[in-house]
Amino acid sequence: MPAAATTPVEPPGRDAFRDLFDALPIGAVLFDPATDGFLAFNDAACAQLGYDREAFAALRLSDVDASDGVDPLARRRALRPGAPPQRFSTLHRTRGGELRHVDVTVRGIVLDGRTVGFGVWHDVTERERATAALREREAELARVQRIGQLGGFEIDLRTGFANRRSPEYLQLHRLPDEAMHEPHEAWVRRLHPDDRARAERAFLDAVRGDAVEYANEYRTLLAGGEVRWIRALGEIERDADGRALRMVGAHLDVTDLRRAQTAAAERAERLLEADRRKDEFLAVLSHELRNPLSALTNAIALLGRADAPAAAPGAMLAIAQRQVRQLTRLVDDLLEVSRISAGKIVLRTERLPIADVVREAIDSLGGVLRDRGQTLTLQVTEPVPRWATLCVDADRARIVQVVENLLGNASKYSDDGGAIRVRLDAVAGEVEIVVEDDGVGIPPDALEEVFTLFAQVDAARDRSRGGLGIGLALVRRLVGLHGGTVDAHSDGPGRGARFTVRLPVA
Repeated sequence: MPAAATTPVEPPGRDAFRDLFDALPIGAVLFDPATDGFLAFNDAACAQLGYDREAFAALRLSDVDASDGVDPLARRRALRPGAPPQRFSTLHRTRGGELRHVDVTVRGIVLDGRTVGFGVWHDVTERERATAALREREAELARVQRIGQLGGFEIDLRTGFANRRSPEYLQLHRLPDEAMHEPHEAWVRRLHPDDRARAERAFLDAVRGDAVEYANEYRTLLAGGEVRWIRALGEIERDADGRALRMVGAHLDVTDLRRAQTAAAERAERLLEADRRKDEFLAVLSHELRNPLSALTNAIALLGRADAPAAAPGAMLAIAQRQVRQLTRLVDDLLEVSRISAGKIVLRTERLPIADVVREAIDSLGGVLRDRGQTLTLQVTEPVPRWATLCVDADRARIVQVVENLLGNASKYSDDGGAIRVRLDAVAGEVEIVVEDDGVGIPPDALEEVFTLFAQVDAARDRSRGGLGIGLALVRRLVGLHGGTVDAHSDGPGRGARFTVRLPVA
């Protein structure tokens, strides 16, 4: 069957072009590239720029185009029939002086045997304003994230946990730009080993369950090994069947908050411990004061009796003197601690042979040791003449007090007949005074606690031995005032203790 004949379609005539030209909802113009004047324009062009047709007819392109970029004339001179259209964005100035953003398309056409420019423009001012506002909001959001140490993330839960991270997220975790789409396993590897299993399980439980909110807190390791605490918060989007589609959320660095909480908890624990020790101290103080006061009371009562033995006054006086000395020592120790805590101690330093100071302290405790049948051995690592010249710059009374306290402590917590050793040594510009006993010893976890004010270590707590728990605290503070250190060592309960004082050599 022969093909049906087709009737050729005639191109639209001039009138049809005019009708289409005028009907366009966007600005349309014909212009003369040589004179820069408008040859024709539609009502939309006039309306967009705020002109009536008569006023618009008097304009030139340069009156409308307000761009400061490519020369509009250069664009128009490049118009050639058959050449591809030019598309660009520019600014137009309205009759009232307002600048409007427009997208323009121009090309050269032949009309009535002459080359003219045909252009259309679309006003995109509102779109540009919305885009600018969006950029501004994004910049503000980025600033808030930086200030708040926040980093946003998005996880596609349908495709193997594919990630997309914000620049602030990368900055928070100190990651390179290439990590913006890193796999889920990279996050797992950065988790602190002690938190890894728990944190990953919390994430998977939230995704696989029916939760729509996600919250997790864990430690993560930065590239340099620094540990940071992260709080992760997110929302899980699910389909109608409850299947997880994606998670959108943020990471918040809470390291400083965690440290503050830990410090506050430790401070509260210290306050509770101080309160407990205060109560114990008051109980011990009552005990320590009651014993000498009871002895004094009994001595006075005996002296007041008519049938008191003839030797009673002398014996009772000795008892009273001994108890008064004990009371005086208790009060003096309390006053010393108070003065040191208030910063009111003034050291009267002089150059002292350290051996003389130690010998003075030993002599003052000789009576106590003899009463309990305890032996004291002094060991020196240097020849005797050397120790006569080895000096420290110190307050004699205070250093004697330090050694007396250590010797008294060793005697108190050793059995009758026990052995106490004092050793003098010189090491690396320091003199060492070591006091060692074979007494009740100290638990390893309490070696620092013994230097705490009012401390009474359980293994050594024995009311019959006396003491307020301030002697060793006083020792450490006095040694510290002299620029020295003191530490304790023990192999455990029942295995004795060793205290070492180190002072700078003068």
